[in-house]
Amino acid sequence: MTEQEKSADLKQQKTVIKIIIYSVDDIYNDFDSRNINIRMLSEDFIREVVTLAKNYYGETPISIKLIAARDIVGSQLSHEIQSITRERIKGYFLNKYIELRWKRRKEMLQGWTYIIMGILCFCIFKYASLLEIKNILANVMFDLISFISWFSTWNGVDTLKDLLPKTEVRIYKRLAEAGIYFNLK
Repeated sequence: MTEQEKSADLKQQKTVIKIIIYSVDDIYNDFDSRNINIRMLSEDFIREVVTLAKNYYGETPISIKLIAARDIVGSQLSHEIQSITRERIKGYFLNKYIELRWKRRKEMLQGWTYIIMGILCFCIFKYASLLEIKNILANVMFDLISFISWFSTWNGVDTLKDLLPKTEVRIYKRLAEAGIYFNLK
C-alpha cells in the first residue's frame, strides 16, 4: 500500500460512537413532558456522548450510532422522530461549540488586554520615575500605577493560563459535524 493510499484510508476512517437506547426517553429528559420538538435533551445522554468522544483523539470525523431494539421502533421511533432527534442533537452540539469557541476567544482577548494594559502602566511608571518629581501626591500616583501594572500583568497571565483547552472546543466541533444514525435491531 502506498503512502497516498494510506493517507486516503485515514481520511475516510470515522470514529464510531455506539450508544444503546431502550426508548426515546433515553435521549430526551425524563422530567420534560413537552412535545419532542421542544423537549430538552438528557444530560446523561449528552455526557455519555461527550465522554466517549473524548476517548478518541485526532481529527477523524465522528459518527454517532444509536442502537435501538426493534420493539421500540413502532410509534416511539418513527422516521419523523428520528429526523427531529438528529436535528436536535446536532443543534445542541453546534450551539455548545459556538458558545465554547466564543468563551475561549473572549478569555484570550481579556487576558491579552490585561497584559498589554499592565505593560503600558509599567512603562508609564518607569518614564515617570525618571523625572524625579518631588511631589508627594505624584509619588502616591506612581506607586498606584506600579501596583496596577503588576496586578494587571499577572491577572492577564493567570487568565491565559486558565484558558479553556482547545481540545475541548474541537470535541464539540467534531460532534456538531457528526453523522447521527439509528441502527434498529
